[in-house]
Amino acid sequence: ERAAEGLVQLGQGGCEAACTWQCASSSCEQACRPICQPPTCRTRCASPDTSSCRMKCQEPHCAVVCPQAGCGSAGCSKCSTQCGPSRCFLQCDQPQPCTSECDKPQCDWRCQPNSGCGPADCGMTCQ
Repeated sequence: ERAAEGLVQLGQGGCEAACTWQCASSSCEQACRPICQPPTCRTRCASPDTSSCRMKCQEPHCAVVCPQAGCGSAGCSKCSTQCGPSRCFLQCDQPQPCTSECDKPQCDWRCQPNSGCGPADCGMTCQ
């Protein structure tokens, strides 16, 4: 018998069609990039090797200081020389035994669908 919609209605002993979607297998990776915190690093040094070092000092900054009021007698205070603090440092010709150490990177991944991926290629198959 024919139904009004143009479909065949099965009578007794009929069968049912089984339909499934079939898609071509394709994989498409996401586009991901890392977002990382600034690195945390420190320098560690072993005991310094001073065998190739020498002391370097800047020229001293000195001034002569005299009393405000002049005095002609022998009991007057005399002028004196006063110098600023010494500015010296150790200069070494050879590198010192130091290393830089950094913590492991702290990163998160930001992913987006890959713009190079096309739509899925699918079709329905009935048996």
